[in-house]
Amino acid sequence: MQYQKNINFLLGQNRKKIPYMVLLFFLSSSFDIIGLGLIAPYITIVLSPDNTLIDSLYILTFYDFSNISSEDLIILSSIILLAVFLLKTVIAVFINWRIFKFILDTRASLQIKLARMYSDLNYSEYLKKSSADAIDNIQMLVERSCNAIQSVFRTISEIVTILFISFFLIYTNILAFSSMLLLIGTVSFIYYLLFTSKSKKYGELSSVANRNLLKHFQESSLGYKHLHIFGGKDFFLDRIGSAAKKLSSYALKVSVISSSPRYVIEFVLILFIVILILVSLINTNSNLDLITNLSIFGLAAVRILPSANNILNNLSQIKFGNFAINELSSELKNSIHTNKFVSYVSNHHTINDFNELLISDLFFTHSDTKQAGLNNINLKIKKGESIGLYGPSGSGKTTFVDILMGFIKPQSGSIKINGYLIEECLLSWRSKIAYLPQETFIIDASIKENITLGEDKENYNELKLKQSLEMSMLSDYIDSLPQGINTNVGERGTRISGGQKQRIAIARAFYFDRDFLILDESTSALDKESEEVILKVINKMKKLKTFILISHRSSTLGSCDRLIKIKSGQLIH
Repeated sequence: MQYQKNINFLLGQNRKKIPYMVLLFFLSSSFDIIGLGLIAPYITIVLSPDNTLIDSLYILTFYDFSNISSEDLIILSSIILLAVFLLKTVIAVFINWRIFKFILDTRASLQIKLARMYSDLNYSEYLKKSSADAIDNIQMLVERSCNAIQSVFRTISEIVTILFISFFLIYTNILAFSSMLLLIGTVSFIYYLLFTSKSKKYGELSSVANRNLLKHFQESSLGYKHLHIFGGKDFFLDRIGSAAKKLSSYALKVSVISSSPRYVIEFVLILFIVILILVSLINTNSNLDLITNLSIFGLAAVRILPSANNILNNLSQIKFGNFAINELSSELKNSIHTNKFVSYVSNHHTINDFNELLISDLFFTHSDTKQAGLNNINLKIKKGESIGLYGPSGSGKTTFVDILMGFIKPQSGSIKINGYLIEECLLSWRSKIAYLPQETFIIDASIKENITLGEDKENYNELKLKQSLEMSMLSDYIDSLPQGINTNVGERGTRISGGQKQRIAIARAFYFDRDFLILDESTSALDKESEEVILKVINKMKKLKTFILISHRSSTLGSCDRLIKIKSGQLIH
């Protein structure tokens, strides 16, 4: 019951389409029965095309065939049979298309929901979230959940088909049908008890192995240089190999469990047909009756074989996806019933031009420590000022900046921008800020796309782009590149230097016309020459922009209007 509730929750608005899907299943099954119903008359007409026998056929009593020749009747019945099976094929393809579209739409919807949920996490929860878990959830967890949901629908479809065929076979020969049902039902039930229930366990273990594989690969990828220097490459390769082998082992077991029913049921159906022939030969002298029964049950067996196999296979997939369904539902439900998500964002007031930032009696304590992160902070920054912030590691510099950008909410005190509380204008305030950390945010795209981040490729402002390149002193460098501004910088900017990455980040700030720039150790990893270029750019824009520079180097802060030391969570002017 809980499994069904979780599926309904994941389907969201798509669950309204379920009655329509079930109706399509009934339509498809109806054509299966019509097709089977035509087999017996068709075989009879071909083998014994006499009018007396034809008139007795229930399927053809809607029309008088007494005046039609045997050859014409065979041609007509062949056309009818082909037309029915052609229509049945078209309907089956259409239903498959609808199922695939339904599932793929659901998958896209779930992936968008998860991506939005992770982007809406508040900052403290974002720091706790493993990127490997998030990637696994968006990729594998959604994929397995949708496969399980698809298996549920296909199971319903196959059950409806088997029920329709069963009713027809009961009408045709109840004894033969009962024997077939007993054989297939017993074998399927035993197989389900022995194997299918294990798929749930393998599904859970497989998800854990996949997350470990992603996690270890990400760690080894990010630490490429360190692993080659310190010799830890084999350690990570062993961990990746272990996770990959476990994932492969669980996938193998599930694949064997899923594929084996076909061969088992195939054997059982052959056994049934042999028994049917032997019993028919003993109990009847009519070869026509034997051929007719064999044709009907043989064709029914051909149709039931994949259906029964699909049901067992789907039940295995449903069990395998049980863990994914429950985990994904829990993950999404948390977004509704918890306070882990951004609520500290509003825009009651708009900031057109930054004039003044006022911090009064600010106090903040980290939840995992009793020590005050920031204690009684008071500071005023006016437009065009450049403030140098320095202090030892762990003194609270990054925490101060995070609060300033609205990612962390202080326990007490206030921050006002142009006289408005930050809570009342946070969206507008963020639209005036540019944040440049030591590890610059660079995407695997061209220089132009990195600067015009988020804007349409065709509709960017070319004049603003050119001006931002000149102000960030990137023009000469770009002119020297064969592909110019369309040069791809590589993943995390691996194809360009650290100084160039920082200048791209500054150009981005100028392009989006940000008034308040925060440089958090952004030059600390650069050589002296590259740092001097960045400082020239900053000095060039002094009085036009407001800067907060955070650094351990005194040379970096030498041109600042004011220097402020932060120590043990307190500002020392």
